[in-house]
Amino acid sequence: MFPQAVFAPIGQVSGPVITQALPQGEDVFLFDLEGLLSNTLSHMDYSFADYLREFLDERKCYLLSRNNFNDACSRLPSSVLRRFAGVFASCGTELWVDQQLVDCHDHAFSDDLYEFVVNVVRKSAFYERTPPLVDQGAACLRICLAGVRASAAEQRKYELWEKKAQELPEIVREFQFRFPKYAIYQDTATSLLILPDSFSLVSIREQIETHQKPARLISYLHLNTAQGFAKPLCDALPRTDVLSKIAGPSDVSQLLSYEVRRMSGRDPLIRLPENAREEA
Repeated sequence: MFPQAVFAPIGQVSGPVITQALPQGEDVFLFDLEGLLSNTLSHMDYSFADYLREFLDERKCYLLSRNNFNDACSRLPSSVLRRFAGVFASCGTELWVDQQLVDCHDHAFSDDLYEFVVNVVRKSAFYERTPPLVDQGAACLRICLAGVRASAAEQRKYELWEKKAQELPEIVREFQFRFPKYAIYQDTATSLLILPDSFSLVSIREQIETHQKPARLISYLHLNTAQGFAKPLCDALPRTDVLSKIAGPSDVSQLLSYEVRRMSGRDPLIRLPENAREEA
C-alpha cells in the first residue's frame, strides 16, 4: 500500500520508509467514501464513525465520492460529514464546503452521446431492469442497467447475469471507438461511468492546495476507485504523497492507527539514507 513500505507483523500497520526529506507543511488526507462503508449501499457503522470523527478533529481531511453530494449526506452521520474540510462529489467534478457548492465542472454532453446511452439501455438483454437506469451529474453520466437505485440483491442478480452475458465490456469497446474525447470506466460490477476529457481528477490536488498547502496528500482510495475514475489522480501524485488502496473500513482503521501513533510521536517516520533503500 505504501511506497517503499516496511511491513509490520500481522495485525499491525507500519508506516512508509521516507528516503528524502519531506516538504514543509501539513499532511492532508483524502478519504474515498466507498472505502468507508462496508458496501456501496450501506450507511457508516456507528462505532467506526466515532473512531473516524476523532481523527477528523486532528487533521485536515477531504472526502471523495463517486456519487452526488446528497448521496454522501445520506450515508454518513452529519457529525462526521461536517468535519471534512470539503467533499469532492460526483467523481470529483463538484467541491462542497460547509454544505455549499463552491466549485463545479460543467459539461454539455452531446446529443449523439445521449442517443448512444439511450440505445444502450434499450438494447440491454437484462430481463429485470429497474428504472431509473442513468444518473447524471454536471459533468458525469453513470449507466447502471440493474437500476441506479437497485437494492443489493437486485445488483447481485445483474452481476451474476453480466458474468455470463459480458454486456458491459462490449458497451465500453463501442463507446471508446465512437467517443474518443471521453473516458469510460466500469466503476462498479454493475455500472459504467462516463467523464469528458475536459475534466481530470488531477485538479483535486490542485484545489486542495488552493485552500491549504499540504506537505503530503495521504489518500485512502478503494481499489475500484483507484483503478477506475481516480487512476489519473493516482498516476499524477508526486513521490512524496502516499496512496493506500483499501477494501473497507477495517483497512482504514489499521492505517489510521499508525497515523495516530505518528502524530503523537510514539511511532515516528523512519528515514533511511538513499543508498540504504535496497537493504530495506
